[in-house]
Amino acid sequence: MFLDRRFFLIACLVQLAGAGAGFAETPKKKLPPTPGPDAKPEEIVKTLYASREIDSGFDFFDDTLRPRYFTQAADTLLKKVFERSEAENEPGIDYDPLIDGQDGEVKGLSIVVTASGQAKSTVEARFTSFEDKTVVIFDFVAEANVWKIDDIRDKEGNSLKAVAKDFLQ
Repeated sequence: MFLDRRFFLIACLVQLAGAGAGFAETPKKKLPPTPGPDAKPEEIVKTLYASREIDSGFDFFDDTLRPRYFTQAADTLLKKVFERSEAENEPGIDYDPLIDGQDGEVKGLSIVVTASGQAKSTVEARFTSFEDKTVVIFDFVAEANVWKIDDIRDKEGNSLKAVAKDFLQ
């Protein structure tokens, strides 16, 4: 009798494990393509937020993506920060610049070009994060006729580049 119950329990567990394997996973949405060389600053910002929404693991700070999004000067600065962070096992940038914080959400996103010129442009991402109105400001520079992010700031003027420079001192 004891063996029958053990057999029954094992059979149930095997059945449950098999049933779980049969469930289809929710298909992941594909990340939007990296903006091309003709992309406008507002399109680049829109892509960053769309990618963040689809895949919370999306990392535009990644060595392969960072040069596509940032100016050469900003990319060089950020690379130094990440190298030192790894060597010292200490985060040089301990927040997500896209949400201006460590935790957050993006609800009601609107993207507004606030300044536009031949060589520089400023784009604001405005959204609500946990009931707080948030504004993230992107400073763009045209580098070899391609728009690149030179800095990311919050509405108080705190800057990603300033955080990076402070960490390196």
